[in-house]
This record gives sequence, structure tokens and C-alpha cells, in this order.
Amino acid sequence: MKTFISSLALVAAAFAMPSAHAQKAAMVQDLERPTAQSIVSAHCAQGNTLTCSVYTVPAGKILHVTQLGSLVKDANGSVFAWHFAGFTSLFHVVSGGYETRSDMVDLYVPAGTVINVSSSVSSSFLDISLFGTLSDQ
Repeated sequence: MKTFISSLALVAAAFAMPSAHAQKAAMVQDLERPTAQSIVSAHCAQGNTLTCSVYTVPAGKILHVTQLGSLVKDANGSVFAWHFAGFTSLFHVVSGGYETRSDMVDLYVPAGTVINVSSSVSSSFLDISLFGTLSDQ
């Protein structure tokens, strides 16, 4: 019985201890990214509007945008645009009554950049999502 209990203790200890490989991977990750990153999930939903404010990059930070999502309603034939003020803009034409998009991107946006979305039709409904990570400059 004593041998059985000590065997159970060894098995429990083996499960509780992380493997050397997992520890090494965590150390490599920490060396590659010495500063902590925060996940950003910004959202804006507005009806009967031309512009929807999504996010402003805080001072001293860089935003790495990885995904942009949108639902546009009642904007057939309008121009839909992501504006990264002072940095860049992304445009596309809405070709139907409803349009959904999900775009994987790889944008590094500097501090102070105001991000908003606009439609050239004021009666449209915008439902916008932005995903990425925020890190120190």
C-alpha cells in the first residue's frame, strides 16, 4: 500500500511540473517580447450616421491591428472606409443592402492615431469591430 501511495505521489508530481520544453518556449517568448502586450477589441455600432469612432491609440503605444470586421446596412453603392487618421485609409464599395466583411490585416499603427469608419450614405447602419494587440513603443 505504501508503494502504491508513493507511486501516486510521483505521478501527481509529474503532472504538476511543467515540462522543460514548455519552460524553454516560455523563456524564448519572453525574450522576444520583453514588454507585455494587451489585447485590443474595439467595437462601434451606430445607425443613421456617416462616421463611427472605433479607437484611439494611447500615447507611448503601438497598435498591431490583426483583424477588421464590419457589417454595413442600407448603404448600397456607398464608399465604406476605415480611416487611421494621419496614417492610412482602407476603402471599399458596398455593393448590396447588407454587406459583411472580415479582413485579416497586419498594420502597425502609431500612438495618437484616431481610428474611425465612415460611409458615404448617412442613412446607413454601421457595426464595426477591430482586433489587435497594444505594446510599448
